[in-house]
Amino acid sequence: MSRHDVRSGRRPGRLMRTAAALVLLDTLARDALAGLFVTGDPDLPAWHSANADVLTAS
Repeated sequence: MSRHDVRSGRRPGRLMRTAAALVLLDTLARDALAGLFVTGDPDLPAWHSANADVLTAS
């Protein structure tokens, strides 16, 4: 097995880890926006809604 074959075999795992990390970061951002909503900032519900749309689309 050549070195190229070994690298290409790792690609799906790296892609899954990257996707999982992005979903985790988006989830944490959604929770942070929800927490900041409690402070009464009128612009945050729109940000929270947009982020929720991104999270449910993935």
